[in-house]
Amino acid sequence: MNVPRKILSGSTRNPAAGATLVGKTDGSAIIQVTVVLARKRVIPHDDLRRHALMRPQERPIADHAAFTEQYGASDEAVAAVKSLAERYGLTVANIDQKRRVVELTGPASNMEQAFGTELDRRSSL
Repeated sequence: MNVPRKILSGSTRNPAAGATLVGKTDGSAIIQVTVVLARKRVIPHDDLRRHALMRPQERPIADHAAFTEQYGASDEAVAAVKSLAERYGLTVANIDQKRRVVELTGPASNMEQAFGTELDRRSSL
């Protein structure tokens, strides 16, 4: 399946220094990935700065439900990842909209297809 892809800033990973290629990851190996979703809204920089400058005892008590409603992952974003998982034969292991993460498990070959990447094994010994 040839699907147009958008490479997200910060998603590229380089091997650890000194690591050598051992071989391709076994396509049947079950692996887990964590997908981090965008916030519903960006937290204003001034709010972050003001919060960081306050002493802990001066900060208002957090309303976690309100924060999640404003800044957590959207239902649409979660649904998109669930759809991707179904389309590529992956299992949704966990959804946490507060933390904006969806954890997926499945065969390495399915992950490669789903995310348009190649997985390999490396050794740092």
